[in-house]
Amino acid sequence: MKSKAVFKLFTSLIVIIASSTTLALAAPSEPVVKQNATQVQSSIEKAVPFNAVAPAPVKKGEIVHYTLEAKLAKLEVAPGDVKEVWTFNGSVPGPTLRVNQGDTVRFTLVNKDPNMSHGLDFHAAQADMGKYHQAIKPGESITFDWKANYPGVFYYHCSADPVIMHIANGMFGAVIVDPPGYTPEGKEYVLIQNEWYENSTDLNELITAAPQHMAFNGVAFQYMDAPLTAEAGEKVRLYFVNSGINKFSAFHVIGTIFDKVLLDGNPKNTLHGVQTVAVPPGGALIAELYADEGVYAILTHAMKDAMKGALGVLQVGKADVSSAEGHGHGPAPTPAPAPATVDKGTAVVEVDKGQDKSKQVDVAVGSKTISMKNFAFSPSKLIVKVGTTVTWKNDEAALHNIVADSFDSRDEFKDGFGKGGHYKHIFDTAGTFDFWCTLHPFMKGTITVE
Repeated sequence: MKSKAVFKLFTSLIVIIASSTTLALAAPSEPVVKQNATQVQSSIEKAVPFNAVAPAPVKKGEIVHYTLEAKLAKLEVAPGDVKEVWTFNGSVPGPTLRVNQGDTVRFTLVNKDPNMSHGLDFHAAQADMGKYHQAIKPGESITFDWKANYPGVFYYHCSADPVIMHIANGMFGAVIVDPPGYTPEGKEYVLIQNEWYENSTDLNELITAAPQHMAFNGVAFQYMDAPLTAEAGEKVRLYFVNSGINKFSAFHVIGTIFDKVLLDGNPKNTLHGVQTVAVPPGGALIAELYADEGVYAILTHAMKDAMKGALGVLQVGKADVSSAEGHGHGPAPTPAPAPATVDKGTAVVEVDKGQDKSKQVDVAVGSKTISMKNFAFSPSKLIVKVGTTVTWKNDEAALHNIVADSFDSRDEFKDGFGKGGHYKHIFDTAGTFDFWCTLHPFMKGTITVE
């Protein structure tokens, strides 16, 4: 009898424990799909800029409401390369969502895309993909609940088939799940590494080809021109997600060491004193650092990917950001030209370089040469007369090309031209002409024709 009583008690405890576990990981409410829930897009507008500053924590509550809209947009993913992208709420990445551990998220996806179905996969949720990741047709909406059981930073992305194509076209973002008692201090930024392909609707290219551009938050090199900022000694917390689709990231900040790295953002997975962290596609982390006044490059240390655009700058204090140019890890600056004069026949005109050391002003008619070396144009700015022939000469081993709105070296050199190669263009009309190298889009220049 005693043994039977013990057995009964033991089985009762198992039922109670199992019930408690089931309650903690209870499946969210059934998805509700509504037809004719919205009007689809009639036009494609410019993408909304993504804000890298992490949103403020939300008040602890039982239910947190979020709505995302699947929309088409146009985004300049690299200088001169405008793509039609697939988005959540018109931006790439989609908005960063923030909740507390233990919150229930009541999520609605509205499909305004007139062309295709879309769905949503939250890596922060534990839910049956057959039910909750289902794709909805244009004009439909889907609403379902999920519970944030684990703290950290998590990936979300479109779940419609083929998933690889929807991610490659821009449908991804991040969810921050704050642990109990967390209070932000210092600066908090969200960085999502992603890949752009030349033809992101070609499934074979997405599977077999190398990315055309790499980016943090959708735009290659954008934080070189507009650095993230912090004060000297201030904590900087980076919520980093690798959206893939294919590349691992070797996340690193030049000139400092991560004080803490929280794998997947979970405080239980904390490392200390870390230099570089591997983040797989679909993975994430939180990295915290402190730095003295200065300039610090943020990048993947897979260098060919950094050189394609997964490279930015953290400016601490009032440091001169131009000091980052020419660093061996990234794009080089345009070398400062030697003092020069321009011979215009009987007159000699001094060259005024002002504060821009890359600017050489030349108003002579004839021919001028721009050198390509150290991944930069020298000079990067010219002023010439109508009728001037400009030659771009490659003085380094890397392939380069010259592209502008009205001329394109790829008409002659499909894959670019190597060391010793050159491309010429005669400027027979007045105007301002911006040019760049699509193989190295941080290489930019301007010619003004008078």
